[in-house]
Amino acid sequence: MNLLKRIQMISVICLMIIGIDQGTKWYASEYLPKFEMTSYWSDILRIGYAENTGAFLGLGSGMSDSAKFWIFVCAVGLILSSSADLHLKNKDTNRIWIIVVNAYLFRGYQ
Repeated sequence: MNLLKRIQMISVICLMIIGIDQGTKWYASEYLPKFEMTSYWSDILRIGYAENTGAFLGLGSGMSDSAKFWIFVCAVGLILSSSADLHLKNKDTNRIWIIVVNAYLFRGYQ
């Protein structure tokens, strides 16, 4: 697969993931009741709205905004960008691998 096709595929994957992620965040903030859980199927499934000020599972929620920016935006962005660059330059990568790896990488950008 040539470089242009890989860039197009990665761009489509990125836009889809970002769109779905932002859409579900918007929907949850608009339509889920704040600070209460809604129970379904005899309390097997509970859905509620919560905001996370840190990263995964609240990691870094006690850090300053500047520290969070440098660690979670700059450092993680550099690592993920380097990984995406490696996959762009590798001509032996097949289509399925590009889809799977970039779905993982672009989800990390969120």
